Amino acid sequence: MSLFTGQERRRSLRMASKRLVLLIPVDGEPRPVTAFTFSISQFGCAVRCATNLPPGTRVTLECDGKKVAAKVTFVLKSSALEGFELGIAFDEDGNDFWGEKF
Repeated sequence: MSLFTGQERRRSLRMASKRLVLLIPVDGEPRPVTAFTFSISQFGCAVRCATNLPPGTRVTLECDGKKVAAKVTFVLKSSALEGFELGIAFDEDGNDFWGEKF
């Protein structure tokens, strides 16, 4: 049993933020997927999109002309949602990517 709450185990704070991003799969056909963030952090983000990209999918995430290597870590499909929620983890510290201080 862990003595830490979820927030205490996170590497950085999360911030609610709606931003337009492109997810470009690295392997296969690089067809960009348009998505909107709903949560961002120094090490990744959570997005909503119409396309399912399975966990483990390597992507380049693009936002406001900046790019970062990342991978899909989870997918959530719910009847209450239109589309999918994806967790995206950056390969490296993305502190400068969002232009925010976490």
